[in-house]
Amino acid sequence: MAQQEEFSVKDIVLTLLQASRGSVPVNAIVRVGALMGVSGNAIRVSLSRLVQKGMVVTDDEGNYRISSETSPMQELVQCWRLGEKRRVSWRGNWVICDLPRPAPAQSVRNRSTWALELLGFRRTPTHLWLRPDNLAGGIKTLREKLADLEIESNAELFIGSRFSEQALRHMQTKLWPIKKMSTRYQQLYRRLQKGMIQLNKKPTDTMLVNAFMLGNGVVRTLITDPMLPEEMQDPAPRIRLTNLMLKFDAKGRRIWESAVEGLKLI
Repeated sequence: MAQQEEFSVKDIVLTLLQASRGSVPVNAIVRVGALMGVSGNAIRVSLSRLVQKGMVVTDDEGNYRISSETSPMQELVQCWRLGEKRRVSWRGNWVICDLPRPAPAQSVRNRSTWALELLGFRRTPTHLWLRPDNLAGGIKTLREKLADLEIESNAELFIGSRFSEQALRHMQTKLWPIKKMSTRYQQLYRRLQKGMIQLNKKPTDTMLVNAFMLGNGVVRTLITDPMLPEEMQDPAPRIRLTNLMLKFDAKGRRIWESAVEGLKLI
């Protein structure tokens, strides 16, 4: 099915639990899976594996929730709601990360680069990772978030400035696909406008699935947005998308809660 091309069973389960308040009854998770074309057995197998990996915890009554190990990621998933409060005025400084060489085990390095990319860092030709120092909380908060995401403990994070004009040009125009990002915001905004019209109609299983798919796609885009400063990217398309997504999210959640007994969404 088309849904399965974008979302694995694990994706569906984690997305649902990350969006829920407290624990979710297994019957509610199975119901959501059925709407997405996934069998109850496949959902239960996925839940069992996630529990074994420590990503999800369960109680004696068959309710499931995100574990404390996965909570840092859940916090990042929800941060899109803060919108532009996630960034502050940019003074031209850069946060730089130097990963130790030689690299440790590949799985450890992969985890570090994933964490850096998630927080908007990009790799330079000199193998350093950097991003503008314009996020709320500054380098202290970035250190805490990277530690929560299990970056290598001996990775060095520091502030840099006074780069050459050539280096600055490359950093500001080549490391992030700014034009593609803005085009993506505009495309998703138009899709959300159509999605809002559908949410005003009588709920159907197809409508519920489409809302899940569309909303999750927009949220993924927003949580991975590097929140570049205005000096590098016009924030207007992102602001419009965020504001509309807040409305879409509130309406869609009410519909999902009505359709699936035991589901309580954030």
